[in-house]
Amino acid sequence: GIDGLRLTGDLRLRYEYADLDGDSDSGRDGVRKYDRFRHRARLGGVWTNKEENWEVGIGMEYGSSSGNSANDSWNKGSVWESGDVYLDYAYAKHTFTDSLEGLTLTLGQQKNPFLSSFAMFDGDLRPTGLSLQYSRADFFGTLRAYNLRSDTRVTGSADQSTANMLA
Repeated sequence: GIDGLRLTGDLRLRYEYADLDGDSDSGRDGVRKYDRFRHRARLGGVWTNKEENWEVGIGMEYGSSSGNSANDSWNKGSVWESGDVYLDYAYAKHTFTDSLEGLTLTLGQQKNPFLSSFAMFDGDLRPTGLSLQYSRADFFGTLRAYNLRSDTRVTGSADQSTANMLA
């Protein structure tokens, strides 16, 4: 079973300096300066079972809890802080065969399945839900349902707030 296992990962370190003019309406002194070191580290694996047409992936990221970027600034909360580890993705994908050839179903927190550009979705986006995709010859189609927020309340509301996205 280990023949279908592929490990992946990356590490990004960077230094950033900014000297920005502030907004005079914000009440700040009009200038914002900072310099900082940032990092992102990811480690994950994908296991493919070719006999049963399943792919299972899980990955962790070390950095920020942001939903579209794991970049984290060093020591922003306290001196010598060690950072946190978060789930990057955890999914199962089934590829259908025979009469349903070309159809795939992906369940869980998955890598960004949308065709993306700089103007649209971030490549680090990890939606949670399901994707049903069909691709054969020159035709393709996709149905996606994602849960964006649940079990939370909007400020000032007594009702539970849920948000879903259908695409």
